[in-house]
Amino acid sequence: MFTWLKWGTIALFFLILAPYFVRGGILSKIVAAGGVVNFIVTGAAFLHRSWINELLFLTVGLVFLLSIIYCFIFREDAPAVK
Repeated sequence: MFTWLKWGTIALFFLILAPYFVRGGILSKIVAAGGVVNFIVTGAAFLHRSWINELLFLTVGLVFLLSIIYCFIFREDAPAVK
C-alpha cells in the first residue's frame, strides 16, 4: 500500500507542476505532457496490475530525467545591469 502511495504522490506532483511547464518552451511542454501521461499511467497501473506497471516505472524515470535536463537548460532572461 505504501508503495502505491509513493508512486501516486510522485505522479500527482508532476501533474500539479504541469501547468507551470506548459507556459515554457518545447522542452517544458514535453515535461508537462510527460507529467500528465505519468498520472494517467499511474491510475491505469493501480487498477490493472500487469505490464502497465513497467510502463509506470519507465514514465516516472523519463519525467525525472527530463526534469533534471530542464533544470540545467532552463534560463530565465535576467534584467540588464547598467
